[in-house]
Amino acid sequence: MQRYCQTWSGDNYTDWKTLKYNHYIGIGLTLSGVYNFGHDVGGFFGPAPTPELFLRWIQYGIFLPRFTIHSWNTDGTVNEPWMYPEIIDEVRELINFREKLVPYFYQLFYEAHEFYKPIIRPVFYEFEYDEKTFLLNIDDLMLGPNILVCPVYEENTHEREVYLPLYNDGWMEFRTQKMYEGGQVVLVETPLSFPTFFIRGGSVIPFNDGKLEFGKENIEERAFWIVPHREEGITSVSFFEDDGISEEYLNGEYAFVDVELISSTKEIVIKIDIRGKYILKYKTIKFYLPRYEKRKASVYYKNVQVYSGDEKQIVFSL
Repeated sequence: MQRYCQTWSGDNYTDWKTLKYNHYIGIGLTLSGVYNFGHDVGGFFGPAPTPELFLRWIQYGIFLPRFTIHSWNTDGTVNEPWMYPEIIDEVRELINFREKLVPYFYQLFYEAHEFYKPIIRPVFYEFEYDEKTFLLNIDDLMLGPNILVCPVYEENTHEREVYLPLYNDGWMEFRTQKMYEGGQVVLVETPLSFPTFFIRGGSVIPFNDGKLEFGKENIEERAFWIVPHREEGITSVSFFEDDGISEEYLNGEYAFVDVELISSTKEIVIKIDIRGKYILKYKTIKFYLPRYEKRKASVYYKNVQVYSGDEKQIVFSL
């Protein structure tokens, strides 16, 4: 199972408590070396989930390696994305957001395959020096090293407390783009329309910024969320790219996109390079900086400056 298959946590029951229990099962699986897994989103057995429960389950499920809405409901219904017309817009946006995250997932799958790094992780896996993470973050999870996901497991809950691990560069709540200090408990809104998660400072997160249309081949446009260090710091990351379909990577048909983020008190410097013989599907790259960021940004491609200014969305051609 660790090496060859994608699995799931079993035929779960439709209930709020099952959503939380599945989270604990998932943490147990990932700590046991089974990285490629998920749960039956919405509940497999029992009555149809309520619209609220269905949305909360999807909000959680889009951050798992295996995201599948699957059921055999005892009331004769079937869990489908369009089962509740009143929330279909929210479900559509959540699934679209999952698709945007695919490049980040692809990198995490690569690291799991090559280096046995878990895709999702208990929070203490990344912050074992902060003993509070062993007690206060048991209901949360890390997606890779940089995204702290804070699910909702209770009905009629529109805010919840989150402990942000002790970390010098802080945490940015994605939806509001508000920056928080680490080492404290914060009260955050948990809307039904969008999941609640944080990106830690000094992170570079790849995503697909292309137009997503079901029934058509998606346009691949690579972009990166940049959450700079609060003052000074350096982050260097390499993202694996291939055609995503064939096994030609075994013949060397792959590339790495190297990104270096250098933060100082006055400037954000982003350096990017591409190595390898695989020809990327996209011809432009975008960088998104937080709305709160006041520092000037400079971008270098292959050591040549291609941008300097204070825009929050930076686009350049390869």
